[in-house]
Amino acid sequence: PPPPAADAGSMVRELEQRAHQRRAAMFAKFVQDEQRARFPDRLDRGVKQAPFDVLLGARMPAVLTEVGFLDHPEEGAWLLDGRIQREVVDGLARAVVRWYRDVFVRL
Repeated sequence: PPPPAADAGSMVRELEQRAHQRRAAMFAKFVQDEQRARFPDRLDRGVKQAPFDVLLGARMPAVLTEVGFLDHPEEGAWLLDGRIQREVVDGLARAVVRWYRDVFVRL
């Protein structure tokens, strides 16, 4: 027998969520690629998936990026440099454009 409508709806939501996760993972890779290209000497912590509180409940591809740690003296000073901030933002913007062009437009 066919599944009840509630089960079918649950399955559709699960498929949508997995699609969002795949697209978010791709976007996260684009962000990481852009930052690595700008700052090749920095430690690459890679892309990870986890249930971060700030992303819970997102019904779209969502990414949390950690640029650095202000409470580390050397890194904090680096993060406060306007030139570095512009490079970080440029990398984020280019990742968004790349995701839009390569992924979103094809959806």
